[in-house]
Amino acid sequence: MKIVKFYKNTVDNTHCLQACIKMLLSFYFPKRKFEDSKIDQKTLQEGGHTWFPPAVCWLDELGLKTLLFCKASSFNYKFFANDREKYLKQKWPKERYQKEKDNGAFKNIDQVQNASKIMVSKKLWIPKRLNDDELSKKIEDDQTLAIGKTIHQWLSGIYTDGSPHYVLIQKRYSPTQWKVHDPGLPPLENRKVPVTINCHSIFGDILVVCGPRKSCRTERF
Repeated sequence: MKIVKFYKNTVDNTHCLQACIKMLLSFYFPKRKFEDSKIDQKTLQEGGHTWFPPAVCWLDELGLKTLLFCKASSFNYKFFANDREKYLKQKWPKERYQKEKDNGAFKNIDQVQNASKIMVSKKLWIPKRLNDDELSKKIEDDQTLAIGKTIHQWLSGIYTDGSPHYVLIQKRYSPTQWKVHDPGLPPLENRKVPVTINCHSIFGDILVVCGPRKSCRTERF
């Protein structure tokens, strides 16, 4: 049985991914203390938008078997690693590009691009969607956890454009529900959320960690 310590988002609502990373670290390294400032530094969090690649690379450096599942058609990290803002301008509508820029998404873009290059070269990015049944099977393992990227409102069953949000996925609670630690805001421990919304998965990008590399089974994806 997995027992994962719960951590909350910060009051300014900028650290949902960092809270999930802290949960992972407490699970895999229960005797080590990771300061919040260290987690922020390694995930390039300076009070705004956070990208997945720096966190993926850091968890890999710590010796954890870490893979980011994201369809290339949704976001091609190889193209981003090579062309950066040129790719983003092609990928996103002009309004979204400007909105992301205004919200600080490009604040650390040099470092994010470098992390993306490392992630791609080390094959830590799997350019495919991890479907719900595949994810369920993976997290049946007592040593496997995942962080899912979703839309905050979707967790409550509200299908609308909204704010990107990260939660720690613990297990498939039932055929129609996941059990997650939602760092908030508001923070909700052991929350039950829908598997699908409007006939598609509630999660897009999914970071899967199956524990220390030496203890992980070799799998092909």
